[in-house]
Amino acid sequence: MKLRSFFLLYATFLLLQGCGIFRPGAPDLPPLDQPTFLKLYADFKPEGLAIRIINQLPVERYVILRSTDEAWQTKFAAYNPIQLSAHSEVSLPTFALTTDTDTSALESSIRGSSFLGNPTTVNPDTQYLYTLPVPRGSNYRILQGYNGSFSHYRDYNRYAIDFAMPVGDTIYSVRDGEVGYLFEDSDIGGNHEAYLNYSNTIMIVHEDGTVAQYSHLQKDGVLVELGQQVRAGQPIGISGETGFVSGAHLHFNLMKPTPSELVSIPLNFEQHPGETLIKNKVVRH
Repeated sequence: MKLRSFFLLYATFLLLQGCGIFRPGAPDLPPLDQPTFLKLYADFKPEGLAIRIINQLPVERYVILRSTDEAWQTKFAAYNPIQLSAHSEVSLPTFALTTDTDTSALESSIRGSSFLGNPTTVNPDTQYLYTLPVPRGSNYRILQGYNGSFSHYRDYNRYAIDFAMPVGDTIYSVRDGEVGYLFEDSDIGGNHEAYLNYSNTIMIVHEDGTVAQYSHLQKDGVLVELGQQVRAGQPIGISGETGFVSGAHLHFNLMKPTPSELVSIPLNFEQHPGETLIKNKVVRH
């Protein structure tokens, strides 16, 4: 039978970047090819459906495979989450097909989400004191902090922090880690969900398995390379106003891989130990 290949349709870790509030009337936006660094191949053979997933990133990631067909959703669920090492591929056992299986419909039914990290090995260091992602000697107001009612009330962003950082300011790494994902090709942003995928972003994986997200950077505002080891306090990017935003700021989020998604977790900054960073609080590096 014919070999079919396609990109995984959703890379959810790229969609956790909205800091605006939904407005009606979708804008007419130019197409944007934001890379997922993930490929999924479906090979329809006489013995059945063979699925191969390739991770092109230099860090671990996992995939949640789904189908809009209930029977196939159940079959895929038995293998979720599908863990991939850095620069690796995974082949699932061949799925048997019946003589009346509509392979085109089956292929179009497949969905998926991918996330950085490994939910089975992550062990967040709750005693670690992070450094602020802002320049030394500066003051920054918190636009939205823990459990922010504006848009920080979901599991994936509950403890995210929005720093009122003007376009052009330097962003710094909060902890040592490896650059697991980056995107810097967008030059547009606005207060509508249609802008979600247009956010320039850096994601860094720490030694305890947690993942830091820095979003809304300016175009070409990434100062590090994919796979690069960075140190706490190292410049990594330039602040911007891209993606789903209602104003210029840095969206910072520390997350923990779980079997179903990345979940936002609280953290302590060495400059403000034990303090909860909430809206309008001013922080100083």
